[in-house]
Amino acid sequence: MDALLVAEDGKAGIAVKNHGNRVIEGTALFNVSGINGLGLALLQQAVEDFGVNYVECFGETLRAKYETLGFRVQESFKFDKSLAPQDWDYENLDEPKYHTMVLRKGK
Repeated sequence: MDALLVAEDGKAGIAVKNHGNRVIEGTALFNVSGINGLGLALLQQAVEDFGVNYVECFGETLRAKYETLGFRVQESFKFDKSLAPQDWDYENLDEPKYHTMVLRKGK
């Protein structure tokens, strides 16, 4: 059950990947629409329509946003420079933690 949810204008979207082990991941979430909260709304729709129960993210801002939907940190990892893209923008993006998160019922 892989799926792609995309806003009408194509400026926000999320991919859904069923890993086949009861893990349904919301991944590649993006929002360049200028509409605050549209990406989070698409993630909520993916939870409701496709049963998304797992996400991964960098940093505390996305972690906190995902927590508003009931996701909780499963594991956190220190930033690993050896895995960062060669052009990683350390000045603007720093070295954020990497979080795996699972959906907990009863936010």
